Amino acid sequence: MLRFFRQIRQKLITQENMRKYIWYALGEILLVMIGILLALQINNWNEQRKQEEEAIRVMTDFANAIESNTLRDLAHHLAPAIQLDSVHYHIFNKTLKPDLLDKSRMVEPRDLIINPMLTTDFSGWFFNENINTILENERQFPEKFNRILFYTRRLDAAFKMMNSELEELKSMQRENLRYLRAEEWMYKTDEESFKQRIEFFHSNTRFRNHLRSYQESNESFLQQYEIFIKYQISVWIEFQKLIKEKSMASIFEQMEEVGYERAKEVPCSDEIVKTLDESFGTFYLWYPVYNNTTEPVQLYHHNPVTNENYVISTLEPREYILTATSRDFPFLQVGTNNTCERQYAVSWDKIVVIDP
Repeated sequence: MLRFFRQIRQKLITQENMRKYIWYALGEILLVMIGILLALQINNWNEQRKQEEEAIRVMTDFANAIESNTLRDLAHHLAPAIQLDSVHYHIFNKTLKPDLLDKSRMVEPRDLIINPMLTTDFSGWFFNENINTILENERQFPEKFNRILFYTRRLDAAFKMMNSELEELKSMQRENLRYLRAEEWMYKTDEESFKQRIEFFHSNTRFRNHLRSYQESNESFLQQYEIFIKYQISVWIEFQKLIKEKSMASIFEQMEEVGYERAKEVPCSDEIVKTLDESFGTFYLWYPVYNNTTEPVQLYHHNPVTNENYVISTLEPREYILTATSRDFPFLQVGTNNTCERQYAVSWDKIVVIDP
């Protein structure tokens, strides 16, 4: 090929046809430029392919960790915080008794009654080095990863806030232990000491004020924790949609496989069904809702005691949303114009699939 172009160039020089030679030279320059641009484009394609492969690898590791540590074992992580919330609830309502707490949960109930400011450190359970890897290299991720990157940034911010507030809780816990050290029952676990301890918690003003401050800080900590859980679930769902190319229906089926249960549908006119422990007060825990119908649906949270509703959102067909339940709003209603057409009893370990 080079010999062919050389012959043309020599022929034009011999003919002393300057005009044609100039056009030929421009054409040769243009071909060289096109070749260079093609080579650069191919190189860019290769780099983008490598970046996408690396992004998928990191995201896969992260999604697998979320599935193993959060989705499959969420109850294990939540149990201590739920129990602690119950202890605080009963102290402020002066109803604390050792047998009120479920002994099947992770933390021994007596430990929480001995120390009602027991700080549970979630951070070690949920930290994943892939979060740092993703955010340090997010500019290299293809545009299609933007939604996952958005959720990853949010959960990273929540994680950092959790750690910051955890240090404040530990400081308050140490101060409380110094204050209680003078009490004779402090390090005793016999029944009489438990009675003295509970009576002290119910009646001592200084302790109750201190516990109130601790609870307020703990609520702030738990809010960040709840946000962290929310965005982990969001990252996992978006990963399944983008990388695994799964439909929302199959994603929710997979959530059932890893431990979630479908929320029970109950009649709108049914009697009050208690789905959560009555002492469950602080938490607003996230659960996913999927609209498997062909029409938009309007979602409400319902308080069966006050008969109050509040609108969550309108959920489009084949779309999902993460929403939160609490002791006060244990029902999800689906309907229009504030009219209940169907109702689900929900909690933090449930998923809601609205079928046709």
